[in-house]
Amino acid sequence: MKCSKSSKILTAATAVSLAASLAKSCEAFTSPLANPVNKRSVSSLGVSIGLGPEDKPPTPEKEAEKETTGTVGEVTPKFDNPYDPERVILGEDGEPLAHITDHEPYRQSRMSNSDRAADAWFGALLESEGGSFLGSISEEHKQRLLQKVELADEPVINYGEEEWTPYVVRRLPTSPLYPAYGLETYGLPVPRRGAEAWRHFDVNGLTAMDYSGRPEGVGTDKELSEKEIEDTVASLKSKGAWLDDDLCDGRLVYINGRFC
Repeated sequence: MKCSKSSKILTAATAVSLAASLAKSCEAFTSPLANPVNKRSVSSLGVSIGLGPEDKPPTPEKEAEKETTGTVGEVTPKFDNPYDPERVILGEDGEPLAHITDHEPYRQSRMSNSDRAADAWFGALLESEGGSFLGSISEEHKQRLLQKVELADEPVINYGEEEWTPYVVRRLPTSPLYPAYGLETYGLPVPRRGAEAWRHFDVNGLTAMDYSGRPEGVGTDKELSEKEIEDTVASLKSKGAWLDDDLCDGRLVYINGRFC
């Protein structure tokens, strides 16, 4: 088979072009030896541990300064009692704030209209007309319920005492002390709509119902006439709630909140 001169020239040109392209492709995937890909830069990190100043005994001048001013240099004085009247707390205007020692004016300052309605509802239960059939026992417990909780800070326990703990949350001397939620008025927690224990209850619906009425004859046995006894026994027998005398040793009947 014979090839023309022009075809030989075209074949040679194609071979040269492919060789040049192959050389460029090899260079694209080959990194020079002077710049290796995996070379990492290393920097030194200095670490120092400070042990603090040496524990040197205070000089006589420092001791004298502490006794006269209560401070040593620029250190703020530390009071054993966080409610010490000498403790100064500055307000936003830079002026010292007055310490609050009388907390009674703030006892009911956080109550809402719903809270006041609940207290009125509970008070109506305690102040029902007529004396209690429990006598002195009822009156004693009533006085306990009417007694308000004392607004007093927890005792300050100094470091080193047996019951000392660092996990103590205290109010600032310039802030009032509030009673626990629900104990603003009485000695027993009253239902509160915003309290966690009453979160799933309709507190407003509960306090809207008046339960303060005292049933007539409460605390005494109910006297039934012969006709009422016959009707009651017949009604109990029809409902399967009555046993004959020879089938039971005792019987206790309770009608409308009273025994009979």
